[in-house]
Amino acid sequence: MKDRLLKALLFMFLIVAPCLAQTPADLRRKYGKPETLSHKSSQVLVERYKVGSNITITVKFTAQGRACQLRIEPRPGQMDDPRDAVIPSALAYKLTEDLAPTSARGRLIKSSNVELGCSTVAYNEYEQVMIAVATRCTQKSGGTYSVNIRWKDTACEQIDHVESTSNAAGSLE
Repeated sequence: MKDRLLKALLFMFLIVAPCLAQTPADLRRKYGKPETLSHKSSQVLVERYKVGSNITITVKFTAQGRACQLRIEPRPGQMDDPRDAVIPSALAYKLTEDLAPTSARGRLIKSSNVELGCSTVAYNEYEQVMIAVATRCTQKSGGTYSVNIRWKDTACEQIDHVESTSNAAGSLE
């Protein structure tokens, strides 16, 4: 009985885990119609969603229609000096939790951070997702420069491999 339960849980995990990433329909429901950034001939769909008046979420989707990479950041052109553009950290945390809930990330595998003057990049790798958050120190009013979320999905890895191979081939011509 116990063996059957474990097999059933493992099966559900393997089926459900890839489905945890957002779909274009999920994001359109939450944030409205996006701007399409990918070229019409591209096999990779890249969309940018506006969150309020000053935040964007740029998303790369797999061929199966699941988000494999997201970037949350201040909307380009909102500040005279882009280095001053930040998102309130509480809002960046809320968006991260909405897009990649803690309950869906799996176990924390490793965590590290790098401090560069008044900026910090924190990197957390979970079983299902990797999250990097770039922040500004509180001495300069704090805030989040960007949040990068990447699902550990073989389709995501294949997209990057195909793109880098295409770019390398194109540069040889």
